[in-house]
Amino acid sequence: MQKKLIKYLSMVTVLLIVVTACSGEKKKTLLEVAPAFSLMGLDSVEYTLAGYEGEIIMLHFWADWCAHCRQEFPELQAAYDSLKGQGFNLVSINSGQTRDIAEGIRKTFDLSFPILMDPDKKVTEEYGVKGLPTSYFVDSDQRVLKRHIGWLKKSDIYETFSRIKSTYN
Repeated sequence: MQKKLIKYLSMVTVLLIVVTACSGEKKKTLLEVAPAFSLMGLDSVEYTLAGYEGEIIMLHFWADWCAHCRQEFPELQAAYDSLKGQGFNLVSINSGQTRDIAEGIRKTFDLSFPILMDPDKKVTEEYGVKGLPTSYFVDSDQRVLKRHIGWLKKSDIYETFSRIKSTYN
């Protein structure tokens, strides 16, 4: 009798959890539209999200104190070099650091993609970045289709770009 009661109470508990979860408003786990931004690049050019309309972008948030960010830079550069003529853009956003630090990283890793400065972390916060590195894949209509927290390999970038290009463009 006691085993049946425990089983019954377990089933009721699971059912209540499911009903409660389904009855509430669905919580967004990913941004639907990429927040607009305007940031200065290391090349002294002002970059905006609107400037990339019609293209697939990977927004990459990083800081130099992040070991995984440093390990990721050669992978990012290789992916950028391979995909840049195919409708792919990589925009790297330094979160909360100085121009000198970002310039040092650019030189150390011989990076050729745009590096933008977010010294007050406003854009970082708008995108809901909680850990670094974090990357967002944004389609040609400026919808965020994927968020990746952590280190990406170039094969991950190729795969995500190919899926977005074939599915959404």
